Amino acid sequence: MRKKLCLLLSLLLLAAMLGACGGEPEESTIAPVATQAPESPAAQETAGEEPDAADGGPAEAERQLSLGYFSGSTYTNSYAGFGCTLDGSWTFADAQQLQQLTEASAGLVSEADVENYFSTTNTTSLTDMYAESSEMMATVNVLYSKVSVAERLAYSTLDEEGVIDATLAQSEQLKSIYESMGVSITSTEKVLVNFLGEEHYAMKTVTDTGGVAGYMLQFIDPFRGSYSITTTIVCYGQDNTQAVADMFFPVEG
Repeated sequence: MRKKLCLLLSLLLLAAMLGACGGEPEESTIAPVATQAPESPAAQETAGEEPDAADGGPAEAERQLSLGYFSGSTYTNSYAGFGCTLDGSWTFADAQQLQQLTEASAGLVSEADVENYFSTTNTTSLTDMYAESSEMMATVNVLYSKVSVAERLAYSTLDEEGVIDATLAQSEQLKSIYESMGVSITSTEKVLVNFLGEEHYAMKTVTDTGGVAGYMLQFIDPFRGSYSITTTIVCYGQDNTQAVADMFFPVEG
């Protein structure tokens, strides 16, 4: 399943120029990830930070790219601005499994060289977190995508709803891509979902894979400077996407 997820991620990124993923259920083989401590504040500081508005600089300096980190069953990502705590039925992919979800040839990526990873490899996306629950028949992942200058200019004219509308405009391409993977799209629509304590626009896709219904909820955030964040929740059999979305909480960057 994870290799199919990876391929769908790449194809959907190409078609919509935004993040997406999909797949079909199968028996879990993921092992729990080892607990990782966050980088110290000093290690995360960037030399030559841009001045803030009070110093005559830009109103908001582009935030430094960083990876999320794990503490027990909690994933926290200050760059994305959120985290989630998953119960005991969930398991996180470890670093090597995340590498397989991205591109095996790219090598492992660490907090220290995440910027270098994008600049020295041919990859344009990175799976920062992937987890699955056999009990809920669900998966969730967080994808980083490199954004070109042209795309950044295009995104600057859009709001959150506009980003979802732009993705939905590629619905025929998305349908063709899914069908090539043996997945039929039943419906795709823009929805308002409670996420991080407030309503957010998301893309809701209902699929059919060999008679098994899939419910995919995607939050797309291209407003992170040179990188966009796509959070994808997929549930099979019954729609528990809101219950999974409720496990996320906001984090200040």
